[in-house]
Amino acid sequence: MVFVRSKSFGPDGDTAFDDGSDVLQFDVKDHVRLIAFKSVPFHPYDPATLRDTCIPSDDFYTLLQNWYDAFESESGSLPKVSEAARFENESLEITCTEVGGRRAGPDF
Repeated sequence: MVFVRSKSFGPDGDTAFDDGSDVLQFDVKDHVRLIAFKSVPFHPYDPATLRDTCIPSDDFYTLLQNWYDAFESESGSLPKVSEAARFENESLEITCTEVGGRRAGPDF
């Protein structure tokens, strides 16, 4: 049993796939316990979404390694865009503003 004063389980920074779900992973002897749930406003989680499963550690880490290898392989095969090419067709607009009675901007 895990007790916390407030739920503060957050994503690792990659919120592109964030649908409000959280997955907690616990390594317990030779198994991995996964607890998943979806967060909802004003409640720590939606009880209808709570799932708890336990799988052998070897299966879990093999799956994780296979996913990582596939991701790296696909990522490595994609064409790369240089920084210069990325901004080639974009225009850059620089504006000046007044800050405390002084002009602030690129030529201040």
